Amino acid sequence: MSTYQKRLDCIDINSLNVTLGDKSATETIRGVLLDFGAAVARDIAGVGQTLLTWQQRASQRRHLAALDARLLHDTGISREDALAEARKPFWQA
Repeated sequence: MSTYQKRLDCIDINSLNVTLGDKSATETIRGVLLDFGAAVARDIAGVGQTLLTWQQRASQRRHLAALDARLLHDTGISREDALAEARKPFWQA
């Protein structure tokens, strides 16, 4: 357990009774911690969505490269265009 985590574990925000304007310190600290937690959750969700997008893009490009001439013709895509798209790195749109 890190020193930072140990410090967080020893904070008992329910025992604080200082008043800051209209809010108690407990409410203020609880609000800050909840906002921080929500921001972290959004960041994690954003990373997950990016990884999913990259995986889908790589898969689609592999499938595009594997299409035969008849299917490419049916979709109106030239072999050169299909291969150019398939060669792009997964992070490039």
